[in-house]
Amino acid sequence: MNSSGIDEVATALRAAALAHSAQAASDDISSSGATAAAITAVTALFPDEDYAYVDTPTELLPALDRLLDALATLIASASLFNRQAEASSALRASAAVLEATANAQVLLPIFAASITLSRLLGAVCLYLSFSNVLFESGIQVVQSLLTSSSKRISQQTHSEICNLIANGLQDTFDRDVFPSRLSTSLARIGAIRALAYLCFSKGPVVDTFATSHSFRKTVLHSCVTASICAPSSFPDYPDFAKSMLESMDILVRGNHLTPDDHELLADVARNLIQRCLPFANHEELLFKVCNALFNALPASDFRRELAFILYAPRITQDVKIPVIILTDLLAFLRLKVIEEQTFILSDNSVLHFLRDVFFAKNLDDMKTVRKSIIDCTVDIILTCGDANSPVSPGFAAMIVDILRLCISRSDSPEYIEAISIILRSLDSIALALKKREFNNLLHTIHGGCICQSLEVSEMCTKSLLRLMKLCITERFSVGVDILVEILVEIFSNSASILDIRLRCLQCVLSMRLYSVTYSDCFYVKFLLDHDLLTWADIDPKVELTSSKLKVIEPSKNYRDTGSTWVNLDAYIGAVLKVLETVTQWELFRVAIYGLPKQLQNFAIFPSALSTNSVESLRIFFCDTVVAETVAASVINFPTTAKKSELYAEVFGCLSSVILWHKDFSKIQVDEVLKCFQLGLHRWPLTARFCLNELTFLLTEIPLSMVRAVPEVMTKISRLTSLQMAPHVLEFLSTLGRMPEIYVNLNEANYKRVFGIALQHIQTGAATSIPSSQNALSTSPLVAQYSSQLAYHVINVWFVNLNIEDRRKYVPFILASVLAHEAAAGNVSPSISGGNVVSESVEIVVDMLVQNTFANCARHPGFAVLSTDSAFNDFSANSKWWLVGNSIISIHRQNLTGWATVAIRRPSGVVVFSSKLENRLFDGTLTGSNISIPSLVERAVQDGDTLGAVAEASENKEFAQQSKSSLSPEIPPTFAVAALDPSFFLVQFAVYPAQSKPTQHIPLPCSEDSVNRAIKVLDRTPFSDLHKIGVLYVGRNQTTEKEILQNTSGSPAYTRFINGLGRMFRLNGLRGVHTGGLDTSPAEIDGKACIAWEDSVLGNQIVFHIATLMPSDVEKDPLGSLKKRHIGNDFVSIFFDDSGKGAISFDTLPGQFNFVNIIITPLNSASENCMERYHVVMKAKPDLGLPPIGVFADGFLVDGSVLAGVVRRAALHANMLALVAVQNRAGGLGFTSNVRERLRQIKRLAERMRNGADLAKDDSGMRLELFDFTRYI
Repeated sequence: MNSSGIDEVATALRAAALAHSAQAASDDISSSGATAAAITAVTALFPDEDYAYVDTPTELLPALDRLLDALATLIASASLFNRQAEASSALRASAAVLEATANAQVLLPIFAASITLSRLLGAVCLYLSFSNVLFESGIQVVQSLLTSSSKRISQQTHSEICNLIANGLQDTFDRDVFPSRLSTSLARIGAIRALAYLCFSKGPVVDTFATSHSFRKTVLHSCVTASICAPSSFPDYPDFAKSMLESMDILVRGNHLTPDDHELLADVARNLIQRCLPFANHEELLFKVCNALFNALPASDFRRELAFILYAPRITQDVKIPVIILTDLLAFLRLKVIEEQTFILSDNSVLHFLRDVFFAKNLDDMKTVRKSIIDCTVDIILTCGDANSPVSPGFAAMIVDILRLCISRSDSPEYIEAISIILRSLDSIALALKKREFNNLLHTIHGGCICQSLEVSEMCTKSLLRLMKLCITERFSVGVDILVEILVEIFSNSASILDIRLRCLQCVLSMRLYSVTYSDCFYVKFLLDHDLLTWADIDPKVELTSSKLKVIEPSKNYRDTGSTWVNLDAYIGAVLKVLETVTQWELFRVAIYGLPKQLQNFAIFPSALSTNSVESLRIFFCDTVVAETVAASVINFPTTAKKSELYAEVFGCLSSVILWHKDFSKIQVDEVLKCFQLGLHRWPLTARFCLNELTFLLTEIPLSMVRAVPEVMTKISRLTSLQMAPHVLEFLSTLGRMPEIYVNLNEANYKRVFGIALQHIQTGAATSIPSSQNALSTSPLVAQYSSQLAYHVINVWFVNLNIEDRRKYVPFILASVLAHEAAAGNVSPSISGGNVVSESVEIVVDMLVQNTFANCARHPGFAVLSTDSAFNDFSANSKWWLVGNSIISIHRQNLTGWATVAIRRPSGVVVFSSKLENRLFDGTLTGSNISIPSLVERAVQDGDTLGAVAEASENKEFAQQSKSSLSPEIPPTFAVAALDPSFFLVQFAVYPAQSKPTQHIPLPCSEDSVNRAIKVLDRTPFSDLHKIGVLYVGRNQTTEKEILQNTSGSPAYTRFINGLGRMFRLNGLRGVHTGGLDTSPAEIDGKACIAWEDSVLGNQIVFHIATLMPSDVEKDPLGSLKKRHIGNDFVSIFFDDSGKGAISFDTLPGQFNFVNIIITPLNSASENCMERYHVVMKAKPDLGLPPIGVFADGFLVDGSVLAGVVRRAALHANMLALVAVQNRAGGLGFTSNVRERLRQIKRLAERMRNGADLAKDDSGMRLELFDFTRYI
């Protein structure tokens, strides 16, 4: 043996190893011959006889090192490249070399100076990691090294083996020999197998190692280190785990194990249990290992864990587990998982065990531990989360399965208790679920809602409502569509428990739609009432408003939208089915009382419902009214309930349905209108709402109302009760402003209008309130308001008649008013046998005289009568007379032959300028070419006073503002035309007495008392003047201070106030009622105001608009300058953009704030929705009034007519407030301006008669003398 010979063999061995690497991609085995030759050469170097190389020359040592290194390389390459036979031959050759030198110290310097030992052990362990090898060949090499006579070699071998177990095979071999094929885990497997066999199995050869505690401890620590490696650290982990389990099987059967060894084995087992369960085909081996450890270990937590592993897979096999062991296991799981938050097993194994135990069928005394099982399960679920999800999604999905099984067995108390435990923690569980699993949860709870156990149904229904809150607030509305479907299914399912159906119906009825700016979609929110929220344990302060949940577009397929949609069509169908077929009164009551407000909301978004759904609603409610079938299916209708109230709700639904009128045909609209007409007389509680609805529809669908008005007029003439009077008169007042609607009325209809109004004039006049009465009496107040409104109606309708038609209605009006006088007992016999009429008759006659023969304004063209020198001339150039109920004055002009004649009456003033054409014999002829003075020009002009003032304003910006927006309330304009000669004569007629020449009483104007009386008369307005407050409420504003500080509003608000009237500069403004606004140059109340005048009746309204008044936060933080005007207005209009809906009489408290009109913008006009505003009028509770006004119940008003209808409502409301204030102040009833002027004239006449000792004119008031049209 020489060095060169050894190197030749080593080179041959390395060449064979390289050949394996080169041929790895193919099945070529041509290298086998070369390997066999090399192995034979090695064997020849070391014959079977025992050589002693103690005296081996030093130069051979490197050669021997290279030989063993080459053998290690060949073993590793043959093992990795599936050349097991060659690997075995190389192992035997290595064993021969090691055996031949076993008794010598030849290898000691070699192994001490190089890595040959590491390579050799690594190669052997690689070989042992494969299952199809000759195990003894590898063990022989390891055993030779471990039992070497050299203690140093033995210790180094032991150290290298433990290192291989803990860390695997590192960069021991060259990468050019084993490119990317060498796996560190394979070496671990082989090392574990070798040590398990050598150190712990029976056999005399390894007894030394088996009894060495320190050696076993080192080896087991290496196993612990290896067992904690993550599966992702190497791709061969499944095989590694299996090898570890196999080795554990050998280890636990060792005869020399100590308690310390058991603890280390337990650590290895625990690590392996946590990591190897996800891999298939290891369960039996794991059970075998755990069973051995369970029998070997003393009582401990890990022994309980092993018991869990042993029993868990066998629960479904009906293996009986003693309750004491099961209870012990539950306590152990709670301790480890919940309190210590350590994971003893994989997620699924724990919950699978708990679930299987809970639902085991044939286990002893399970009822006593089921609650503990569910408690433990829920606690584990709520504990085993992470930073991203408080609950593991896998755990949450499994608890849903448990809940479903519990609900299916909800007839047992222990399962009901389990359901309760799970539902209490439902919020945390639901948040961890994905969309599909969450929908499964909803359907699971749905099953609980419809079960026959009331306790379970209530728990599940409450959970549904809480999940709705959870979906909207924390899950971006995912699942709410399914929730709504489930709620609909529950309340429409007749088999469900009644109380549960009621709760679900209440929830769905609270659903409302809303729109988002710059969005073409509309969304859903739920306005659950406080009782329902409390019942479901939901914080009432939570706002259930979704920004993601959309409404299904009827034109699209519901399931194909790919988004979260609510199917309103299906819901409407279910509600109608309930109303038509339900037998329980409680369910019907909730549906019929909740649906009107919801439909009112839906109507804002016409495209939210399909045409079929709207038509179904129309047909159902129309049929219900016509056939009188409300609640026909209810079998337990209470005796205390009134069907009239139910029909009122039906009409509320129809009120919303008619807002879809654009989708209806003419016939369909007429059918709805017919229903409202039926409601006027069929049921006592529906007349008011139906009449208000018809009033509202005059502006909503005017063309359709043209056909309905004649029949409506006939029906309302039968509504004679005092409570209905305001509503009837408001209908007539509104209709009177819209001549294009009542074009089909005939003479009988006009007479019907005048008859209705005259009846209520007499009713109000006959009603008085005692001065001792502190509180307002509702009936007298309503009667006087009706009287004032009736006079207003007569004025409007009479003036809107064609001039040529007015004369023929005068006899009818006079006959009617006298008949009502006689019926009311207001006519007293006169001395001559005639009758003396009341002031109400005189006021009506005065209006007729003023308007029968001409469209004449109530005052001359100049604005302020008391300041015109010609009109108020009390010098010798003027003469004054009292003639009947008028004061006539004639004023001589400076121009020869010219005179001004002024006739003052209660309802107005008429001024003539006349010129004497006859010659006057004073030596001077009257010039024939004298121009008409400017006064006459003003007298013949027929213009709007406000318009004239506006055009004369210095600020053209205000003068050029357009008139009120197009609305039904634009008064007719008068064209300059020739006057009927009768007009001139009737102005000088003595009325109301015409039976004989009446005395003309001269007025001594030189007397101060007469002078003052006439000036007071001139300062008393001819018609009514109103002042209305207007306030803008910004976003989230609720206090008076915030509201009064607003200086601007939204675009919709700006459009609204511009439509209320015309804008005028306040500085120097004359002739316009300003309601106390400052008109001085100081502009204390702002630069401008908005006012409106009815040029037919002369009524004026000034709007005290807070945003037009100046705000000074520093000097006037409370807005006192604004409130001094608005706080004294009887009516306030709130444009509420706050989004709070909290406007009340405490918002702007004041002694005179009697009526609030609240406008709430609902949405902006878009393709999917109309610009609608909710308008409601509320009277102060102190007045004790019944609902009065069109908007007492609230209506949705189109934005195009908003300003007009609100202005009219405010006018009527202020008339009511004026009546209330005058009654409250003096208790003598309401006195209009016209009535006050009449009284002033009559007091002056009475004084003049008494002073001149003239007889009282009591000639009688017979109709043939009373009708002035017979003589003029």
